Amino acid sequence: MAINLVKGQRVGLDAGLTRLKVEMGWKVNPKADPPYDLDASTFLLGESGQIENEFDFVYICGDYQYKIIDTEGNAEIVKYTGSETDAEIPAELEGAAVISIGESAFMGNMSIKTLTVPEGVVNINKTAFVNCKNLEEITVPKSVSKIGKKAIGYFILFGNEQKTDVTIKGYKDSAAETYAKDNDIKFVPLDKDDSSSKADGSSSSKADDSSSKSDSSASSKADDSSSKPDSSTSSKADDSSSKPDSSASSKADNSSKPDSKPDNSEAEDQDTTPGEDETIVKGDVNGDGDINVTDIAMVASHVKGIKPLTAKQIKAADVNGDGDINVTDIAMIAAHIKGIKAIPQ
Repeated sequence: MAINLVKGQRVGLDAGLTRLKVEMGWKVNPKADPPYDLDASTFLLGESGQIENEFDFVYICGDYQYKIIDTEGNAEIVKYTGSETDAEIPAELEGAAVISIGESAFMGNMSIKTLTVPEGVVNINKTAFVNCKNLEEITVPKSVSKIGKKAIGYFILFGNEQKTDVTIKGYKDSAAETYAKDNDIKFVPLDKDDSSSKADGSSSSKADDSSSKSDSSASSKADDSSSKPDSSTSSKADDSSSKPDSSASSKADNSSKPDSKPDNSEAEDQDTTPGEDETIVKGDVNGDGDINVTDIAMVASHVKGIKPLTAKQIKAADVNGDGDINVTDIAMIAAHIKGIKAIPQ
């Protein structure tokens, strides 16, 4: 069933709906130069007419689809659509740190042969790389603390399960090594073997240390015995002569204390000048100087009523200047991040 909508229009959805396809209605001239850049945004709202959860948004960045999974703006990759042979998952997507690989995110990819997971990823969820039949090697960093069931090295079709020939590269005593052992997968450690250097270093240091101790003890005793009489005589003389000058000098300095108080009060007044204007950058809700998905998450949380924005943040979030914070502002920030339409300041 087709429904024609105009900009801003809402439509009720059947509770049994399982799939929704949104299409643009414009007819585009294929010979246009420059080509058209059309974009559509669709938001699913709850019965209250608001977004159910700010974490329901899925963003597209190149070959990756991701969502924000916590209030700190960290991301989870939910889908990879690329065709690289040697792939390296980015540590960040549009300013959001990637800390999780979602369930079945790379499922069925037949192009990747070698894959590198970046430092900072904590979770690799179950079946993340299932049915990646041509995957030969995957490098897993120390930061990964959890790898779900059948995440790596499995091909499952119609209930039939078989292992794939893959090698996991990682670090000793890590989640990667544990997963490889539990699933009978070849594991190659990336730790540097410094056992030989430790042995050489310890033997040479002991030899050098023993010789240096005997030399230093002999010389120190000789030097110490000759220096003691002169040291005590000179230190006493110097100490007695320096004491009167020290007390006189400190007293003179202390007498100048009252003069310094007016200067401190004037400095405090200058630092707390009232009425100073603060620059508001529309879209930069958290004020970190960058407009990214973290700002979207904050606005969505405000719209949902989970975490209200401050007065200053509201000014930055009201991108269209209509005095209301809603999904229109979220769509405009998203368009700015994607480079579709910059937010006018």
